Amino acid sequence: MDGTKIKKCCTLSNGIAPDAVAIVGVANAGLVGTIAASHIIEKMKMEEVAHINSSIFPPVSVFIDGVLKNPFRIYSDIKDARGTMKQASTFVVTSELPLNKETFHEIAHVLVDYIQELGIKKVVTLVGFPVEEMEKMDVFFAAEPELMERLKKVPGIQPLPKGMIFGLEALVLNETLEREIEGFTLIAPVKEYLPATRSAAALIESLNTIFPNLAIDVKELLERDDVLQAKLKELAEQVRRSNNEEYTPPPPSKNMSSLFT
Repeated sequence: MDGTKIKKCCTLSNGIAPDAVAIVGVANAGLVGTIAASHIIEKMKMEEVAHINSSIFPPVSVFIDGVLKNPFRIYSDIKDARGTMKQASTFVVTSELPLNKETFHEIAHVLVDYIQELGIKKVVTLVGFPVEEMEKMDVFFAAEPELMERLKKVPGIQPLPKGMIFGLEALVLNETLEREIEGFTLIAPVKEYLPATRSAAALIESLNTIFPNLAIDVKELLERDDVLQAKLKELAEQVRRSNNEEYTPPPPSKNMSSLFT
């Protein structure tokens, strides 16, 4: 793993809460992972505590509001509302990078090594699955056997009957199986080529139910989705009107030379 390393940005001077959780939200279908992660980071006023640097990352720079950022970042709630240092209880892992599948194993291993080093015992990944139409916003979960019965009692989520998840999130969960870390995934439907703001809100609401001390407001995400849906509806109506308009060819010109002038 010489080409992939964790670099710590600050010391967690007040330590880690015994019930700390790591939430992994990276670029996936509908960008649901990164949208949810960014919203959690913003609402909890998290600070970057570490990042992963790797020679196997694609040649990409990430800018947020014009500020250059590390491409694969780890944040935490190391300060309270007054700005005083406190025990870190929530960690969020996020990246906007379009990672190649060849990088997944190494990154997942290094990331979960760091999570284990911190003493975090719970990891949840946020995933979207593409659908053509979303009739309702169901959130599913998949977990290791020890967690299944507990999660079945959580209102608003249901076990995924059958299926697979792919990518970095899948390998992070596989890594937790090999260690004393509880790992599970939350899965929401998305329209793959549209920003999945409503799906991200549904995932966060499920996190709020599972971890009540999060209490993250999703109103802004839902408002953004309403604006997006209104714009898409307007665009669809414009296309419909355009398709319904009859094309009337211009009358033939008496002066043929005018066709070329």
